[in-house]
Amino acid sequence: MKEKVVLKLGGSLIKQGPELLLSLKSWAKDKKIQLLVVPGGGPFADRIRDMEKTAGFNDDTSHWLAILSMEQYGIYLSEKTKIDTTATLRPFEGIRILLPYRLLTDNDDLPHSWEVTSDTIGAQFAQMTGAEYIKVTDVDGILQQGKLLREITASDIIKMGQNCVDTYLPHYLKQHEMNCTIVNGNHFSRITGTIMGNRDTGTYIRGKF
Repeated sequence: MKEKVVLKLGGSLIKQGPELLLSLKSWAKDKKIQLLVVPGGGPFADRIRDMEKTAGFNDDTSHWLAILSMEQYGIYLSEKTKIDTTATLRPFEGIRILLPYRLLTDNDDLPHSWEVTSDTIGAQFAQMTGAEYIKVTDVDGILQQGKLLREITASDIIKMGQNCVDTYLPHYLKQHEMNCTIVNGNHFSRITGTIMGNRDTGTYIRGKF
């Protein structure tokens, strides 16, 4: 178990999100874990995609508006759970919800396109803090011919093409030789199990051969 965990909470779990975070807050209370929640864009980012088609945003505008949509989701989660937000990566105790806009404007080294979503952004924050990275979503993990893959390399994901992570994430994991676990957030024990070091809870992606 790592003391630092970055948990990307997908927008697909917006209905379950508040209850999930409250359960995590209670679970982590007596454990020495720094749990940083990176909100996805979810329906807020979907609205930006729709507006891009009608208003004709360029890639830079879409990128920053999508990041602001992550902040919207984060503010929603904080309001529902009373969990504090943070705009920095400074150490803390317990659980915090990250509002990423300011941090990303100071560390603007990711491509500005829809190939980069909160999946890669979460990985960047995990890399910056040396934390374990967990992507919590509404599917069990990466499937191949209908079968769940318990482990896969980032290079193999690139060869596979489309899957349940954004296009750029496997490239980022490979570049930084870091790992990521995909977990179904509809099963709370899978999240806590992954935090405790169990690799049989979803799909474990290895950034290094």
